[in-house]
Amino acid sequence: MIYTETIAHIIQQITVQNPLVLNLTNHVVMNHTANGLLAIGASPIMSVETDEIEELVKISSAIVINIGTLDHAFVDRALLAAHTAKKYNKPVIFDPVGAGASKIRQKASEEILKTRAVSLIRGNASEIMALATVGDSMGRGVDSCHEAQDAAMAAKSLAKDYQSAVAISGARDIIINQKQQAFVDIDVPVMTKITGMGCLSSALCGACIAVGEDDVFSAALAAMLIMSVAGSEAYKKTQNIGLFSPYFMDSLNHISSYIPSYTDKIHVE
Repeated sequence: MIYTETIAHIIQQITVQNPLVLNLTNHVVMNHTANGLLAIGASPIMSVETDEIEELVKISSAIVINIGTLDHAFVDRALLAAHTAKKYNKPVIFDPVGAGASKIRQKASEEILKTRAVSLIRGNASEIMALATVGDSMGRGVDSCHEAQDAAMAAKSLAKDYQSAVAISGARDIIINQKQQAFVDIDVPVMTKITGMGCLSSALCGACIAVGEDDVFSAALAAMLIMSVAGSEAYKKTQNIGLFSPYFMDSLNHISSYIPSYTDKIHVE
């Protein structure tokens, strides 16, 4: 399968290229995100200072914008990062945490998307539906009230409107662009009990897209598969949520050895 080879190549290139991933992310998950990127072979850098954004975007391979703990200063910084990334042709991964839960989150999400700098939108079903304003899409903060499949039409609409790919996290992950869609069928329910797993998914999308040779769809598929496989392998070792994160990081660090056993879990249409 061509996607199996592509995913293996992306994972290998992360370790070879060691891409620098700039994260404008929420304060809750910075440590978890940084450790996950290091475990996979990428280099994380975080910033909360507007004055350094242009310099950091210039030297980074991908930019991840996560609105989990936003204020007006963060929104201004995120918009600057998006515009600067577009200027320097750097991929932007947007994680609309809690979109639809408050007016400021919804407005910030819309403003970031309107920059036309976003290569990939990654969120849960409720967040994706809120961005496309489909039906009653109100989420409960970072929790989804919908299944990934519920957001498929909204994702297709977003992909068309913003010429981007969309990754929807759920029991069945869905990755969509204007031409195709893929599914990752690996459900690890305990991951919903660990803070920052979705945010790390977005950061790993950044690492994969950074080395994915402009194939955003395949890179997003690789990242979502990596997250699910690492979770599945960690769950084999412990069902205790207090011990899960260390095993998850270990699984990320050895992900290339696990991936071949899971390639039957991806489906591309």
